[in-house]
Amino acid sequence: MLSVGDVLDGSYRIISRIGDGGAGVVFLGYHLRLNKYVVVKKLKEEAGRYLNIRREADILKQLHHPYLPQVYDFLEAGGGIYTVMDYVDGHDLKWYVEKGIAFSEQELFRMLIQLCQVLEYLHGQIPPVIHRDIKPGNIMIRENGDVCLIDFNISSSDGRENISGYSYHYAPPEQLEMIRNRACDGQAVLLDARSDIYSLGATFFYVATGIHPRDCSSEEQARALKETAYASSLLRVIQKAMSRKPEKRYASAGQMRKALERGRNRIWRICRGLAVSGIALAVILGAAAGMLHIRNKKEEAFAAAYMEYVDLRASGDTQAWIKEGIALLNRTEFAAQFGEKPAQKAVVLEGIADGYYEEGSYEEASGYYEEALSLRTDPAKETEDARDL
Repeated sequence: MLSVGDVLDGSYRIISRIGDGGAGVVFLGYHLRLNKYVVVKKLKEEAGRYLNIRREADILKQLHHPYLPQVYDFLEAGGGIYTVMDYVDGHDLKWYVEKGIAFSEQELFRMLIQLCQVLEYLHGQIPPVIHRDIKPGNIMIRENGDVCLIDFNISSSDGRENISGYSYHYAPPEQLEMIRNRACDGQAVLLDARSDIYSLGATFFYVATGIHPRDCSSEEQARALKETAYASSLLRVIQKAMSRKPEKRYASAGQMRKALERGRNRIWRICRGLAVSGIALAVILGAAAGMLHIRNKKEEAFAAAYMEYVDLRASGDTQAWIKEGIALLNRTEFAAQFGEKPAQKAVVLEGIADGYYEEGSYEEASGYYEEALSLRTDPAKETEDARDL
C-alpha cells in the first residue's frame, strides 16, 4: 500500500490519502515533472477483475474538455494498478447540499448548461462514452464556479454494463432493472445518452430540493419542485430529464442544453423588461416635475450602466465584479437613481460581495452582504443574502 512520502513510478509523490471511491483508494499526489497536484487512484483488486482498465484509461487520456479532469497516466507498480489525473480544487455538489448551501437560479442554469456541454462532447465520441454514474458526489465545483465531471471508473465506450457499480438514487430505471435481471440471465443491456440525462436530472432534483429522488413518488417529486423558489422553466427541464421512460426524456444532451438556454434567456428578457419598465415609470414621474429631458438622459445612462454590470455578473471574472461594482456605486451622477432603486443597489452590492468571497476576502465580502441585506424587501432575496452573510 502507498504511504505518504512514497514516489510512485518515479513521477508522483504521495502527499496524503484523501478518500475511498467505489473502485479504489484515492490519494493526493504531486507531479514532479509538471509541478502540479494530481489525484492518484489505486484501483481495488475486485474492480480490476471486472474492468478492462487499460482500455478505459486509454479512452480517458484522449478526452480533452474544460469540464473534465485531464487523465495523465495509467500504470502498474508494486502489484497495484493506478490512474493519475488532474486534482480538482473545490467541493462537490453533495458537500454543498449537506452544508445547507443553496444555489441561485442563475448558478443552477449555468451548471446544468455546462454539464450538458460536456455530455455532448462525451456522447459525441466514436464510439460514445457514457458516464453512467452522474451524481452530486461526482460533480465538482471549481474555484471559478465552473463544473468538473469526475470519476469515470464505470464509464464505457460502448454503453454496455459490465460491472455492478451504480448509485441507487441517481441511476435510471433501466439501469436498475438491468442490474436486477443480470443475475438471472447474464445478459448485458445497452445504455445510451438518455441514461446520463436521467442521472443529471435526478442529481439536480436533489440539489434543488435536498430530497433524494427515490425517496418519493413522481407526484411527490413534482410537489417538491413546485415548493422551491426556482423558475418553472428550469424545473420543467429537470422533470423531463427524470422521465421514467427513456423515450420521454431529452433525446440528447444538446437538446436538453437548448431547452435550458431558452428558459434562461426567457427569464433574462423578463428581468430586462422589468428593469426597463421601472426606468420608464421614473421617466414619467420626472416629466411631471418638468424635467423630462434631463431625467430621461440620466435614466437611460443609469439603465445602460446597470445592465452592463448585470451582464458582467454572468462572466467568471470575479475581480471585475468588485472593481466595476464599486466604480458604479461611486458614480455621483447615479446617486439619486441608487437612492430610488434600493433593489438594484442591492444587486450591485451582492455582486461585489460575491467577488470578494470568490477571491477569499471574507471580511470585505461580509460587509457588502450586510449592506445588501439591509436594502432587501423581497423575502426570497433577503433569505439568500442572509445565507451568504
